[in-house]
Amino acid sequence: MGREMHKGEELMNDLVRRARIFATRAHASIGQKRKYDGRDYIVHPEAVALIVATAGGRPEAVAAAWLHDVVDDTPVTQAEIDDHFGPDIGALVEMLTDVSRPEDGNRAMR
Repeated sequence: MGREMHKGEELMNDLVRRARIFATRAHASIGQKRKYDGRDYIVHPEAVALIVATAGGRPEAVAAAWLHDVVDDTPVTQAEIDDHFGPDIGALVEMLTDVSRPEDGNRAMR
């Protein structure tokens, strides 16, 4: 995966670039790693963003893909997403944010 998302300006406008940097820093700030392979967590949002971009998603959707786990996994708040990226991107991220609580059970139960 690695560099695929960074090829070509068609996949990477300024909004997407800012979202990538923001998400990378947010996940790195807590040392977040993938559960099963120990890689830096950002490989997951990167993979999602690549899928969205490859499927023809608008830059706003690609940016939201990069940011989709920031609010539920890091200290970053929804208000910070809104402040940095505006209410439209904020709304997309909010729709993608997992608002479940431990008492809701795991993904299979939900």
